[in-house]
Amino acid sequence: MRPADPMVVIYSSGSTADPKGAIHTHGTVLRHAYNLNQFRDLGSEDRIYSPMPFFWVGGFCFTLVSAMHASARLYCQDVFEPGRTLDLIERERITMVAGWPHFGKAMSEHPSFRERDLSSIRGGNLYDLLPESARPQDPELRANSLGMTETCGPHTFERMDFELPEKLRGSFGRAVPGVQHKVVDPESGHTLGPGELGEICARGDSVMQGLYKVEREDAFDADGYYHTGDAGFFDAEGHLFFKGRLGEMIKTGGANVAPREIELLLAAMPEVLAGHAVGLPDAARGEVVAVAVVLREGAALDAATLHARLKGELSAYKLPRHVCFVPAAGIPMTDSGKLDRRRLRDALAKRVGSATEG
Repeated sequence: MRPADPMVVIYSSGSTADPKGAIHTHGTVLRHAYNLNQFRDLGSEDRIYSPMPFFWVGGFCFTLVSAMHASARLYCQDVFEPGRTLDLIERERITMVAGWPHFGKAMSEHPSFRERDLSSIRGGNLYDLLPESARPQDPELRANSLGMTETCGPHTFERMDFELPEKLRGSFGRAVPGVQHKVVDPESGHTLGPGELGEICARGDSVMQGLYKVEREDAFDADGYYHTGDAGFFDAEGHLFFKGRLGEMIKTGGANVAPREIELLLAAMPEVLAGHAVGLPDAARGEVVAVAVVLREGAALDAATLHARLKGELSAYKLPRHVCFVPAAGIPMTDSGKLDRRRLRDALAKRVGSATEG
Protein backbone atom coordinates (compact mmCIF):
# COMPACT_ATOMS: atom_id res chain seq x y z
CA MET A 1 0.00 0.00 0.00
CA ARG A 2 1.35 3.41 -0.99
CA PRO A 3 0.37 6.92 0.20
CA ALA A 4 -0.98 7.75 -3.27
CA ASP A 5 -3.36 4.76 -3.32
CA PRO A 6 -7.08 5.56 -2.88
CA MET A 7 -8.23 4.82 0.66
CA VAL A 8 -11.88 5.86 0.82
CA VAL A 9 -14.71 7.54 -1.05
CA ILE A 10 -16.67 9.84 1.28
CA TYR A 11 -19.92 11.41 0.17
CA SER A 12 -20.86 14.99 0.94
CA SER A 13 -24.06 15.60 2.90
CA GLY A 14 -25.90 17.30 0.06
CA SER A 15 -27.30 20.10 2.25
CA THR A 16 -27.57 22.53 -0.69
CA ALA A 17 -26.83 20.29 -3.71
CA ASP A 18 -26.70 16.62 -4.65
CA PRO A 19 -24.13 14.53 -2.71
CA LYS A 20 -20.73 14.00 -4.38
CA GLY A 21 -18.18 11.23 -3.77
CA ALA A 22 -14.75 12.60 -2.80
CA ILE A 23 -11.81 10.22 -3.35
CA HIS A 24 -9.14 10.49 -0.63
CA THR A 25 -5.82 8.65 -0.51
CA HIS A 26 -4.08 6.98 2.43
CA GLY A 27 -1.50 9.78 2.44
CA THR A 28 -4.12 12.52 2.49
CA VAL A 29 -6.10 11.06 5.38
CA LEU A 30 -3.13 10.20 7.58
CA ARG A 31 -1.23 13.44 6.96
CA HIS A 32 -4.25 15.68 7.41
CA ALA A 33 -5.39 14.02 10.64
CA TYR A 34 -1.84 14.48 11.99
CA ASN A 35 -1.77 18.15 10.92
CA LEU A 36 -5.14 18.82 12.56
CA ASN A 37 -3.90 17.38 15.85
CA GLN A 38 -1.35 20.20 16.01
CA PHE A 39 -4.28 22.46 16.93
CA ARG A 40 -5.56 20.19 19.71
CA ASP A 41 -4.27 19.18 23.11
CA LEU A 42 -4.99 15.49 22.56
CA GLY A 43 -3.02 12.74 24.28
CA SER A 44 -3.00 9.02 25.03
CA GLU A 45 -4.86 9.50 28.32
CA ASP A 46 -7.81 11.18 26.65
CA ARG A 47 -11.23 9.62 26.28
CA ILE A 48 -13.15 11.21 23.41
CA TYR A 49 -16.90 11.16 22.97
CA SER A 50 -18.25 12.11 19.56
CA PRO A 51 -21.61 11.44 17.89
CA MET A 52 -20.18 12.13 14.42
CA PRO A 53 -20.59 9.11 12.10
CA PHE A 54 -17.58 7.54 10.43
CA PHE A 55 -19.12 7.78 6.96
CA TRP A 56 -18.83 11.55 7.41
CA VAL A 57 -15.40 13.19 7.09
CA GLY A 58 -15.62 14.88 10.52
CA GLY A 59 -16.13 11.55 12.24
CA PHE A 60 -13.66 9.67 10.07
CA CYS A 61 -10.61 11.94 9.76
CA PHE A 62 -10.98 14.49 12.56
CA THR A 63 -12.20 11.96 15.14
CA LEU A 64 -11.33 8.34 14.35
CA VAL A 65 -7.95 8.75 12.62
CA SER A 66 -6.95 11.67 14.86
CA ALA A 67 -7.63 9.51 17.93
CA MET A 68 -5.48 6.74 16.45
CA HIS A 69 -2.59 9.21 15.95
CA ALA A 70 -2.81 10.24 19.61
CA SER A 71 -3.49 6.71 20.93
CA ALA A 72 -6.61 8.12 22.60
CA ARG A 73 -9.77 6.16 23.34
CA LEU A 74 -12.88 6.90 21.30
CA TYR A 75 -16.42 6.28 22.57
CA CYS A 76 -19.42 6.01 20.24
CA GLN A 77 -23.13 5.20 20.30
CA ASP A 78 -25.44 3.76 17.69
CA VAL A 79 -28.05 6.43 18.44
CA PHE A 80 -27.76 9.77 20.19
CA GLU A 81 -30.20 10.19 23.08
CA PRO A 82 -29.37 12.99 25.59
CA GLY A 83 -29.97 10.97 28.76
CA ARG A 84 -28.14 7.85 27.60
CA THR A 85 -25.27 9.93 26.25
CA LEU A 86 -24.92 11.72 29.58
CA ASP A 87 -24.84 8.27 31.23
CA LEU A 88 -21.96 7.28 28.94
CA ILE A 89 -19.96 10.47 29.49
CA GLU A 90 -20.36 10.27 33.26
CA ARG A 91 -19.68 6.53 33.54
CA GLU A 92 -16.62 6.44 31.27
CA ARG A 93 -15.11 9.70 32.58
CA ILE A 94 -14.92 11.28 29.13
CA THR A 95 -12.29 14.02 28.85
CA MET A 96 -12.99 15.48 25.36
CA VAL A 97 -16.38 16.09 23.71
CA ALA A 98 -16.63 16.83 20.00
CA GLY A 99 -19.62 17.22 17.72
CA TRP A 100 -22.32 19.59 16.55
CA PRO A 101 -23.50 22.35 18.93
CA HIS A 102 -27.11 21.15 18.95
CA PHE A 103 -25.99 17.89 20.60
CA GLY A 104 -24.45 19.85 23.47
CA LYS A 105 -27.57 21.99 23.80
CA ALA A 106 -29.81 18.92 23.88
CA MET A 107 -27.78 17.41 26.73
CA SER A 108 -27.66 20.66 28.70
CA GLU A 109 -31.48 20.87 28.41
CA HIS A 110 -31.96 17.34 29.81
CA PRO A 111 -33.71 17.33 33.23
CA SER A 112 -30.85 15.39 34.85
CA PHE A 113 -28.04 17.60 33.53
CA ARG A 114 -27.41 19.56 36.74
CA GLU A 115 -27.16 16.36 38.75
CA ARG A 116 -24.43 14.87 36.56
CA ASP A 117 -20.76 14.62 37.47
CA LEU A 118 -19.06 15.82 34.30
CA SER A 119 -15.91 17.03 36.03
CA SER A 120 -13.72 14.75 33.88
CA ILE A 121 -14.42 16.86 30.77
CA ARG A 122 -11.57 19.24 30.07
CA GLY A 123 -12.03 20.28 26.45
CA GLY A 124 -13.86 20.06 23.15
CA ASN A 125 -16.27 22.10 21.11
CA LEU A 126 -19.53 21.14 22.86
CA TYR A 127 -19.30 24.28 24.97
CA ASP A 128 -22.48 23.57 26.97
CA LEU A 129 -20.73 20.57 28.56
CA LEU A 130 -17.41 22.21 29.40
CA PRO A 131 -16.50 23.25 32.96
CA GLU A 132 -17.13 26.91 33.74
CA SER A 133 -13.41 27.69 33.61
CA ALA A 134 -13.13 26.42 30.02
CA ARG A 135 -16.51 27.61 28.72
CA PRO A 136 -16.25 30.74 26.54
CA GLN A 137 -18.10 33.80 27.77
CA ASP A 138 -18.61 34.81 24.16
CA PRO A 139 -18.42 31.93 21.62
CA GLU A 140 -17.90 34.41 18.79
CA LEU A 141 -14.51 35.20 20.33
CA ARG A 142 -13.38 31.58 20.00
CA ALA A 143 -11.96 30.49 16.65
CA ASN A 144 -14.06 28.27 14.46
CA SER A 145 -12.91 26.08 11.58
CA LEU A 146 -14.11 25.61 8.01
CA GLY A 147 -14.02 22.33 6.17
CA MET A 148 -15.85 20.04 3.82
CA THR A 149 -15.82 16.49 2.51
CA GLU A 150 -13.68 17.45 -0.48
CA THR A 151 -10.94 18.86 1.79
CA CYS A 152 -10.96 15.87 4.21
CA GLY A 153 -12.37 18.03 6.99
CA PRO A 154 -11.15 21.44 8.19
CA HIS A 155 -8.91 23.33 5.78
CA THR A 156 -8.74 26.35 8.12
CA PHE A 157 -8.27 25.95 11.85
CA GLU A 158 -7.07 27.62 15.03
CA ARG A 159 -6.79 26.52 18.64
CA MET A 160 -10.15 26.91 20.34
CA ASP A 161 -9.01 27.19 23.95
CA PHE A 162 -8.24 30.92 24.09
CA GLU A 163 -10.09 34.19 23.52
CA LEU A 164 -9.57 36.02 20.25
CA PRO A 165 -9.14 39.80 19.99
CA GLU A 166 -12.30 41.68 19.05
CA LYS A 167 -11.10 42.29 15.48
CA LEU A 168 -11.17 38.51 14.90
CA ARG A 169 -14.73 38.03 16.20
CA GLY A 170 -16.44 35.28 14.23
CA SER A 171 -13.28 34.24 12.36
CA PHE A 172 -12.59 30.69 11.16
CA GLY A 173 -8.86 30.28 11.71
CA ARG A 174 -6.00 30.18 9.23
CA ALA A 175 -4.85 27.64 6.66
CA VAL A 176 -4.00 24.19 8.01
CA PRO A 177 -0.36 23.28 7.16
CA GLY A 178 -0.15 21.95 3.61
CA VAL A 179 -3.23 23.86 2.38
CA GLN A 180 -3.25 26.93 0.12
CA HIS A 181 -6.17 29.26 -0.55
CA LYS A 182 -7.37 31.92 -2.92
CA VAL A 183 -10.63 33.88 -3.09
CA VAL A 184 -12.18 34.54 -6.49
CA ASP A 185 -15.05 36.50 -7.92
CA PRO A 186 -17.69 33.77 -8.51
CA GLU A 187 -18.76 35.31 -11.82
CA SER A 188 -15.50 36.41 -13.46
CA GLY A 189 -13.14 33.96 -11.73
CA HIS A 190 -10.64 36.77 -11.02
CA THR A 191 -8.57 36.40 -7.85
CA LEU A 192 -9.50 38.91 -5.14
CA GLY A 193 -7.36 40.56 -2.50
CA PRO A 194 -7.48 40.54 1.33
CA GLY A 195 -10.82 41.70 2.69
CA GLU A 196 -12.68 41.16 -0.58
CA LEU A 197 -15.68 38.83 -0.41
CA GLY A 198 -15.80 35.99 -2.92
CA GLU A 199 -15.66 32.22 -3.36
CA ILE A 200 -13.10 30.37 -1.25
CA CYS A 201 -10.86 27.95 -3.19
CA ALA A 202 -8.41 25.40 -1.76
CA ARG A 203 -5.62 23.11 -2.92
CA GLY A 204 -2.91 21.10 -1.17
CA ASP A 205 -2.33 18.06 1.03
CA SER A 206 -5.87 17.67 2.34
CA VAL A 207 -7.75 18.20 -0.93
CA MET A 208 -9.27 15.13 -2.57
CA GLN A 209 -7.76 13.44 -5.62
CA GLY A 210 -11.03 13.94 -7.47
CA LEU A 211 -14.76 13.29 -7.50
CA TYR A 212 -16.05 9.80 -8.23
CA LYS A 213 -17.06 9.47 -11.91
CA VAL A 214 -16.24 13.15 -12.58
CA GLU A 215 -13.50 14.34 -14.95
CA ARG A 216 -10.64 16.03 -13.09
CA GLU A 217 -11.01 19.10 -15.33
CA ASP A 218 -14.59 19.43 -14.11
CA ALA A 219 -13.58 19.22 -10.45
CA PHE A 220 -10.56 21.58 -10.36
CA ASP A 221 -9.54 24.79 -12.09
CA ALA A 222 -6.43 25.12 -14.27
CA ASP A 223 -4.27 25.89 -11.20
CA GLY A 224 -5.45 22.82 -9.29
CA TYR A 225 -7.77 24.66 -6.89
CA TYR A 226 -11.10 23.22 -5.80
CA HIS A 227 -13.84 25.84 -5.78
CA THR A 228 -15.64 25.17 -2.50
CA GLY A 229 -18.89 27.05 -3.07
CA ASP A 230 -18.29 28.82 0.26
CA ALA A 231 -18.36 32.62 0.48
CA GLY A 232 -15.89 34.57 2.59
CA PHE A 233 -12.64 36.50 2.69
CA PHE A 234 -9.19 36.39 4.30
CA ASP A 235 -7.74 39.38 6.11
CA ALA A 236 -4.16 40.55 5.55
CA GLU A 237 -2.88 38.18 8.28
CA GLY A 238 -4.60 35.15 6.73
CA HIS A 239 -7.58 34.82 9.07
CA LEU A 240 -10.68 33.51 7.33
CA PHE A 241 -14.10 35.12 7.71
CA PHE A 242 -16.74 32.73 6.42
CA LYS A 243 -20.07 34.19 5.31
CA GLY A 244 -22.02 31.12 4.23
CA ARG A 245 -22.59 28.87 1.24
CA LEU A 246 -22.98 30.66 -2.07
CA GLY A 247 -26.00 28.44 -2.69
CA GLU A 248 -27.47 29.49 0.65
CA MET A 249 -27.23 33.21 -0.03
CA ILE A 250 -30.63 34.86 -0.10
CA LYS A 251 -31.02 37.28 -3.02
CA THR A 252 -33.66 39.83 -2.08
CA GLY A 253 -34.25 42.99 -4.07
CA GLY A 254 -30.83 42.61 -5.70
CA ALA A 255 -28.94 42.38 -2.39
CA ASN A 256 -27.27 39.33 -0.84
CA VAL A 257 -28.25 38.21 2.66
CA ALA A 258 -26.12 35.63 4.51
CA PRO A 259 -28.32 33.26 6.57
CA ARG A 260 -25.52 32.88 9.12
CA GLU A 261 -25.79 36.56 10.14
CA ILE A 262 -29.48 36.12 11.02
CA GLU A 263 -28.96 32.71 12.61
CA LEU A 264 -26.33 34.01 15.02
CA LEU A 265 -28.75 36.68 16.25
CA LEU A 266 -31.51 34.10 16.70
CA ALA A 267 -29.17 31.78 18.63
CA ALA A 268 -28.33 34.63 21.04
CA MET A 269 -31.98 34.97 22.11
CA PRO A 270 -32.50 33.16 25.44
CA GLU A 271 -35.84 31.68 24.35
CA VAL A 272 -34.45 30.16 21.14
CA LEU A 273 -33.00 26.65 20.96
CA ALA A 274 -32.33 26.82 17.20
CA GLY A 275 -33.07 29.20 14.34
CA HIS A 276 -32.51 28.85 10.61
CA ALA A 277 -32.95 31.33 7.75
CA VAL A 278 -33.77 30.53 4.13
CA GLY A 279 -34.96 32.43 1.07
CA LEU A 280 -38.48 31.92 -0.26
CA PRO A 281 -39.59 32.91 -3.78
CA ASP A 282 -41.23 36.32 -4.09
CA ALA A 283 -42.65 37.86 -7.26
CA ALA A 284 -41.54 41.40 -6.42
CA ARG A 285 -38.17 40.90 -4.70
CA GLY A 286 -36.97 37.59 -6.15
CA GLU A 287 -36.64 36.12 -2.66
CA VAL A 288 -37.60 37.15 0.87
CA VAL A 289 -36.12 36.00 4.16
CA ALA A 290 -38.00 33.37 6.17
CA VAL A 291 -36.91 31.87 9.49
CA ALA A 292 -37.78 28.60 11.22
CA VAL A 293 -37.46 28.95 15.00
CA VAL A 294 -37.38 26.21 17.65
CA LEU A 295 -38.12 27.53 21.14
CA ARG A 296 -36.63 26.13 24.32
CA GLU A 297 -38.96 24.03 26.42
CA GLY A 298 -41.31 26.28 28.39
CA ALA A 299 -40.16 29.48 26.63
CA ALA A 300 -42.59 31.96 25.08
CA LEU A 301 -41.81 34.28 22.17
CA ASP A 302 -44.06 35.72 19.48
CA ALA A 303 -43.21 36.78 15.95
CA ALA A 304 -43.67 40.50 16.64
CA THR A 305 -41.21 40.47 19.56
CA LEU A 306 -38.67 38.44 17.60
CA HIS A 307 -38.96 40.80 14.64
CA ALA A 308 -38.55 43.86 16.86
CA ARG A 309 -35.32 42.48 18.35
CA LEU A 310 -33.88 41.71 14.92
CA LYS A 311 -34.87 45.17 13.67
CA GLY A 312 -32.39 46.72 16.06
CA GLU A 313 -29.54 44.62 14.62
CA LEU A 314 -30.25 44.17 10.90
CA SER A 315 -30.79 46.32 7.85
CA ALA A 316 -34.41 46.40 6.69
CA TYR A 317 -33.84 44.15 3.67
CA LYS A 318 -32.37 41.42 5.90
CA LEU A 319 -35.39 41.24 8.21
CA PRO A 320 -37.52 38.08 7.91
CA ARG A 321 -40.85 38.53 6.15
CA HIS A 322 -42.02 35.18 7.52
CA VAL A 323 -41.44 33.78 11.03
CA CYS A 324 -42.41 30.13 11.54
CA PHE A 325 -42.24 28.50 14.98
CA VAL A 326 -41.64 24.75 14.62
CA PRO A 327 -40.87 21.81 16.94
CA ALA A 328 -37.32 20.45 16.95
CA ALA A 329 -38.52 17.42 15.00
CA GLY A 330 -39.74 19.78 12.28
CA ILE A 331 -36.19 20.77 11.29
CA PRO A 332 -35.07 18.40 8.49
CA MET A 333 -31.54 17.05 8.85
CA THR A 334 -29.25 15.05 6.59
CA ASP A 335 -28.01 11.57 7.56
CA SER A 336 -24.81 13.15 8.89
CA GLY A 337 -26.72 15.47 11.23
CA LYS A 338 -26.50 18.71 9.25
CA LEU A 339 -29.37 21.00 8.34
CA ASP A 340 -31.05 20.07 5.04
CA ARG A 341 -31.75 23.55 3.71
CA ARG A 342 -33.48 22.40 0.58
CA ARG A 343 -36.09 20.41 2.49
CA LEU A 344 -36.49 23.21 5.04
CA ARG A 345 -37.01 25.73 2.23
CA ASP A 346 -39.64 23.51 0.62
CA ALA A 347 -41.44 22.95 3.93
CA LEU A 348 -41.54 26.66 4.79
CA ALA A 349 -42.64 27.60 1.27
CA LYS A 350 -45.54 25.14 1.57
CA ARG A 351 -46.47 26.44 5.03
CA VAL A 352 -46.29 30.09 4.01
CA GLY A 353 -48.22 29.39 0.83
CA SER A 354 -50.99 27.58 2.71
CA ALA A 355 -51.27 30.45 5.20
CA THR A 356 -51.45 32.98 2.36
CA GLU A 357 -54.11 31.01 0.52
CA GLY A 358 -56.10 30.57 3.70
